[in-house]
Amino acid sequence: PHYARIMTDPQHFAEVFSDGFDDPDALQELIDRARLLRVASHHGHPFTPENLRELRVVFRTLEQGLDALSPDFEIDF
Repeated sequence: PHYARIMTDPQHFAEVFSDGFDDPDALQELIDRARLLRVASHHGHPFTPENLRELRVVFRTLEQGLDALSPDFEIDF
């Protein structure tokens, strides 16, 4: 919840995160969905192959937006 609060704050979004994301509400939804899927995958909740596919899409979407904030910085997993 802290990431969402920071990243979608109107001032923070306008000054920083709008470079990588189009809409703070859509960003909030992505972060919320990522959190719910991660919790399900790591804490013994039902987790389907479709959930895994969605988790990958959500994380890749977030990664692409964050990459746009700092194009010279590479995220290494």
